Amino acid sequence: MRTVNLLDCTLRDGGYYNDWKFNNTKVEEYLKKVYLAKIDVVEIGFRFLNSNKNLGKLAITNEKILKNIPTSKNSKLAIMLNTSDLLKIKINDKKLLDNYFVDKKKSKISIIRLATHFRDIFKISGYVKYLNKLGYRVFVNLMQINGISENELIKALKELKRIKSVEVFYFADSFGNMKPEDIKKICKIIKKNWPKNFGIHTHDNCGYALENSLTALKCGAKWADSTIQGMGRGAGNVSTEDLVCELSRAGFKKYDPYPIYSLSQSYFLELKKKYKWGKSIYYHLAAINNIHPTYIQELLVDERYTHDQILNIISSLSQINTSSFNLTTLNEIVNVKVDFKKAWDAKNWCLNKNVMLVGQGKNIKNMKPKFTSL
Repeated sequence: MRTVNLLDCTLRDGGYYNDWKFNNTKVEEYLKKVYLAKIDVVEIGFRFLNSNKNLGKLAITNEKILKNIPTSKNSKLAIMLNTSDLLKIKINDKKLLDNYFVDKKKSKISIIRLATHFRDIFKISGYVKYLNKLGYRVFVNLMQINGISENELIKALKELKRIKSVEVFYFADSFGNMKPEDIKKICKIIKKNWPKNFGIHTHDNCGYALENSLTALKCGAKWADSTIQGMGRGAGNVSTEDLVCELSRAGFKKYDPYPIYSLSQSYFLELKKKYKWGKSIYYHLAAINNIHPTYIQELLVDERYTHDQILNIISSLSQINTSSFNLTTLNEIVNVKVDFKKAWDAKNWCLNKNVMLVGQGKNIKNMKPKFTSL
């Protein structure tokens, strides 16, 4: 039976919902159970090179943070790095690069995945070789593959083949709008032009995440991503519990699904109820119009919008290029499409709630006695 490798990226992709602020105890429980399930690789988080104090530690995942992360002999740890961040550092600035990366012998990380768009594939050669020289296995994850032509995909694969240091090529159905027949065509192109292993990262905007993942594995892919409860940006990913269940049923007995089932129905089910990811008509419409899923996320967390208003905003977004998220673009459309006087009533908004007002200047002292909740 041929080899299949599962990479669980719950803490990395799922962090788009909670700003990578996962409970420490729950992270330890999660790791214990994915290790018991014999998941091949656990992607523990991002390594954003421009630190943001408002983000949780798994958005940075530096060596200091990794010291407290439990490991397993049977599962490797990975991080993801945005190529757009990496390219801001000049390749000859070794001193600065060394601030972010240590020799593999000093790190718990085995694999570094570079998330990249097609336009940046031809700029990463030096960085891949640098990371590989440090001892890391380097995977390249090509995002938004449905937005490039067959010839462009072939060019990208030839470039990565020329670099030589890339171990695994991944393609991502970033908008979740691809169907199994699309996956088959892409796998055929990859097999013809890429001599090494390749993998797939799916999103579930249109409900095809599981089928697309299984199709890719049947068509030659040896790697597949997944997340617990499908936790991930937008509508989310294929769920690890579903994928492990199907692989176990197909004869891949090396995985033990039961620790995953337990994990799925506890902490991550609570998170799903809180953040409400998963496929919906909004994400489906975004997918078929190549609208970046963050637009939908931003609309859904704001309680001011009605169903019809969200649909009108999506319709306007579909008229322009919104494959990358831009908050200014969203705000401009919202301001045109939504009459906030009718959309949201502030009456009783703070009823029976403690309120703290924060302001600047001397006048705030004069105002303080008027507020009992300060």
